[in-house]
Amino acid sequence: YYSPYYQTAPDIHRSVGMLLLIMLVGRFVWRLVNDKPSDAELSPYERYAAIIVHWGFYPLLFALMVSGYLMSTADGRPLEVFNWFSVPQMIKSSHW
Repeated sequence: YYSPYYQTAPDIHRSVGMLLLIMLVGRFVWRLVNDKPSDAELSPYERYAAIIVHWGFYPLLFALMVSGYLMSTADGRPLEVFNWFSVPQMIKSSHW
């Protein structure tokens, strides 16, 4: 409890998570705009499995990162990303 890292590790974790969320959105836009590589050498089963897994990762990763963001801003404070910029809370709660 007395280590400086114990106090800064959650901030680093949240900052890295927000950067990964930005990269995930960028990757998703890149995927929509650009053509995918040829999958001609795959069997129909492998092609179908690749589509399911590829498109399944996006909503799962997005839900994971957004839920972390929502938990981090639940107390009303913005999320500081390496003291470069702040991400304000999206949902205002009247219970706090």
